[in-house]
Amino acid sequence: MTRFRTLATGLGLCVLLSAAGFAAEAPRVVTCTVPQTKGWYLTPDTKTLIMTSPTTAELIVFDVMTATEKQRLSVPFKPACITGQGDELFVSVDGSTIVHALDAATGKKLREYRLPGEPVQSLACHPESGSVFAANLEENIFALDPKSNRVSPTIAKGMYLRVDPKKGQFLLAATNRPSEEVIRFQRTAPGVVDIQRVTVAETATVSKYSISGSKLKMIASNPNTAVGAGGYLHLSPDGSKYIMVAGGGWWSPTNAKTRFGMAVFPTDDFNTMLGGLDVGGPQNVAFHPDLPIGIAQGANYDFFLFDAESLVIRQTWKHKPLAVKFWENLSTFGAHGSVYIAQQGEYLQFFILDLNEDQQQTLAKLHGPLPKYPQAVPLDAMPVAATVPTPTSPPSTPTPPPGKPSTPAPSAPMPEPIGQRKAPKEPPVRLAANSSYSLGAVDARIPYIGDRQYAILKFPRHLKDAAFIVRDSSQVGGWLSRGSVEVLADCSVSMAIMHQINGQSIVSAQLLDALKEEGWTPQKEILQTTSADKEVWQWAIFTQDLKAGTPTLSSKVGVRSPAQVIYFFHQPQKSKSTTQSKR
Repeated sequence: MTRFRTLATGLGLCVLLSAAGFAAEAPRVVTCTVPQTKGWYLTPDTKTLIMTSPTTAELIVFDVMTATEKQRLSVPFKPACITGQGDELFVSVDGSTIVHALDAATGKKLREYRLPGEPVQSLACHPESGSVFAANLEENIFALDPKSNRVSPTIAKGMYLRVDPKKGQFLLAATNRPSEEVIRFQRTAPGVVDIQRVTVAETATVSKYSISGSKLKMIASNPNTAVGAGGYLHLSPDGSKYIMVAGGGWWSPTNAKTRFGMAVFPTDDFNTMLGGLDVGGPQNVAFHPDLPIGIAQGANYDFFLFDAESLVIRQTWKHKPLAVKFWENLSTFGAHGSVYIAQQGEYLQFFILDLNEDQQQTLAKLHGPLPKYPQAVPLDAMPVAATVPTPTSPPSTPTPPPGKPSTPAPSAPMPEPIGQRKAPKEPPVRLAANSSYSLGAVDARIPYIGDRQYAILKFPRHLKDAAFIVRDSSQVGGWLSRGSVEVLADCSVSMAIMHQINGQSIVSAQLLDALKEEGWTPQKEILQTTSADKEVWQWAIFTQDLKAGTPTLSSKVGVRSPAQVIYFFHQPQKSKSTTQSKR
């Protein structure tokens, strides 16, 4: 039986291109529940959405025109990545190097592809013809013959793939590994390409390859498209623009103060930045296939409707789903462009765009009649996820907010029960009156990032009764600014820095040395948190004593995403390892 729920917030979103033309209300939304998913595919006619569920070994098929689940196709494997061509689907096996070609109508197996190396990470192809491209976790890219089971290696490198949706003439491949080498491309002479690998810490590279059958040739590369962990590559439906989304947004390599949540680039002039989108905590983005608009998602709950040419944000809204335990990068327009589809954990959401008459006629002329969706009920009748209260707020029982999207879903679920979102009794610090932060208690086991589900699992004994600062994902990668915290009584502060991912350093040794010189004492105790799928995060803890007043809790050496910093305030340590007060 199809399970769905309709929600609304007022009159809906009026999608006009003048700033004054947008309604103040958020769009109505139809919400469907789904099991944990690993991939999605929207058919070219935008009428059917197919999602993969490795937990149930099914392909879940949604009728986008009615925002309802249509059917579930059982498959004899755990499906993960998915793409489609003609009347066939290409689906990878979760955690495997195998890709199956399936009949799109029945899910029946047609062919099997066996790839060498690491498990498949992504799939992409033109919807009508040409090779199907598969990237694995080693960032090797293979060409799959859609008419046989032949697998051909290519020269291309990348983990996130997109194929030119119009003519299938080029492939975009993105790589985003913390502190890894990235590709630099330059022309040294007419017809000569010089490809080098240079180290650019946590910077995402997007490369463009021309397609000739199963052969790929690099024709352009951009080594600075985004900064930070995770990644989601979006190519506009007309193939003219691309955006790489990562947790740290986009930073200028020469001036760190110049930054955007997302940077937009053209595919024909690959390194020319068209502009940036001011999106905090960047998660996802999609351009409309027919109207000059797009929608970006930030900090899990925030949605930004923008002009596709000027990149000016015209309307924003928030939508908090119920508790979620995982995330999937799903962001697209469907049903002839009349809805925006997004996923937050186990909730698949169809945001209904309230188009004006001209826009409805434009879409109807291109695609036929637009769908009529169920009537929605007021959003305030629907329970929403709890938020972290300020220290003066009464405690409440939370539901964990969504996990990290543009990155793999967290492998460790939130501890159950999570406990109450409470601040410790009489914390030794007070936040500034206009602060966007809040305080949490270590033993309450609440998320230490306000818009993520990452929780502290194991902590040193001296932090048991500590208060820690809860910051959003757009803030947790940097130092606290002076004036953010007032120390009410003599205490100690411990600063935990996520300095390694899977054994690879993401902060410089210079930073760790500088902290020691600036009065911070390194601690041997272990801090453990939940983390992104297949990642192991290592934390370094530094401590110093504080006197009452307004301290400076930073270093002369900068820190930025994907590194994270958590501040704990607690009673002074009595052991000899306790640091001396910073005078």
